[in-house]
Amino acid sequence: MKIALATLTLTLLVTTGQCLKCYTGTGDFSSSFSQKECASNQEWCLKSKTGVSIATVETRGCYASTDNNVLSKSTCQSVDVAGIGTETCYCNTDLCNGAQGARPIIGMAMTLITIGVYFLI
Repeated sequence: MKIALATLTLTLLVTTGQCLKCYTGTGDFSSSFSQKECASNQEWCLKSKTGVSIATVETRGCYASTDNNVLSKSTCQSVDVAGIGTETCYCNTDLCNGAQGARPIIGMAMTLITIGVYFLI
């Protein structure tokens, strides 16, 4: 039993080298966005809102930082041109550019539960 739990724990902890997954698409606040596995050079997800208070368009997708725009941590940038504002946020965990900006923690929770059960048995 302990071997099975140890195997499960290792499986959850080991990453398989998969690329980052982000939500992608363009629309308004009611749009549904699809999930996409980003290219290997795209290490960031982005979420951008453009418009004024009564009409905004959201864009989500994958992003590769360039030499001139190196990102070192999750961040948001705001720009206002002629009364039309744009806020763009960058993050680097799977599906972090979701509706609420929530970070998925299911994998971590399952790992902690598995480790806890392992030590209790």
